[in-house]
Amino acid sequence: MKRILVNRAAVVENARSETADLPIYTVIEGEEIRYGTSVAIMGPSVLCYNPKGDPGLGRRVWIETSAPVVIQGGPSDQKGLDRFNDCCDDELQT
Repeated sequence: MKRILVNRAAVVENARSETADLPIYTVIEGEEIRYGTSVAIMGPSVLCYNPKGDPGLGRRVWIETSAPVVIQGGPSDQKGLDRFNDCCDDELQT
């Protein structure tokens, strides 16, 4: 099962800096975590909502799918990944 999250902190930072440098989506599948600015879901998916937040994610809204996903626009180098982590690590931990 894949879970797709929107990184609010990255959206805010991109708006503040007037760029689209930081990836706004996180795709989690098991232990693997990938990031991107665009995610295409190649099959059925479910938009989930829990007002108390998902216990494993700490998120109120996310997408779940077993279908393949195509991710584009992730951090292109370690500097980009470090900048993303500086911006969004706290959000992913909550």
